[in-house]
Amino acid sequence: AKELYINACDVNVSEACLNLGFMYGSGQLAGGFEKAVDYYKKACGLGNAKGCASLAILYENGQGVEVSLEEAVNYYDKACDGNDGGSCAHLGLMYENSENYVDAAIYYQRACDAGEAKECSTLGMFYYTGQGVEQNEEKALKFFKKACEMGEESGCKNAEIVKKQIEINEKEMEKIETL
Repeated sequence: AKELYINACDVNVSEACLNLGFMYGSGQLAGGFEKAVDYYKKACGLGNAKGCASLAILYENGQGVEVSLEEAVNYYDKACDGNDGGSCAHLGLMYENSENYVDAAIYYQRACDAGEAKECSTLGMFYYTGQGVEQNEEKALKFFKKACEMGEESGCKNAEIVKKQIEINEKEMEKIETL
């Protein structure tokens, strides 16, 4: 399998390069993370989002390369650009942990768009509380419902809470208008 993957990677088949990276990184082939880095770089350069994400992980953890959060973020961003929802989600979490809620919301949005249910729910909470975005209960409800439809239980629970809150707010507005 190694030789076939090498031949395919040599003619720019990104999946073959990615598979070689996995094989080296998992210890199936001698050469370890250092060789995995080479193949992930090639896969990423060929537009393979999983290759970029795998490379980001190595930079984040210092496996086969020196730890570099800057490089990790760059490769996660490339993977996110390639519609790798997990990389978008991870960037959202990294930004949230550094209290950069505006960028966190951007990456949670991208993760949600890529099908990451948990991040749809997180984005709903951002809209509900106004963290990193303008507070908007309707948008919060939209993202909680989307998360729920994708099977995220917290999205379902939060959608019900926000829906009830919107109904209460509407009733309060009606009382004010009749005064």
